[in-house]
Amino acid sequence: MKCPYCDTEMQPGYIKSARPIHWSAEKKLYFFLSDKDIPVSNRNDEWFGCFADALFCPNCKKCIVSMHTERR
Repeated sequence: MKCPYCDTEMQPGYIKSARPIHWSAEKKLYFFLSDKDIPVSNRNDEWFGCFADALFCPNCKKCIVSMHTERR
């Protein structure tokens, strides 16, 4: 896929974390999930961490992330 910002070919990969990742419209000091937060990462195998498929542009350093939209 071409980057929508600079038209460079994007590299497939993953966003990884030891804990589940969520998107929120609000910046919070402490991590308390609300019903408005949207999961980004999967939770299928937390023993090995959480991940989400992502495309990375090496030119403009932007990512496009495939979100897991199941509410927990």
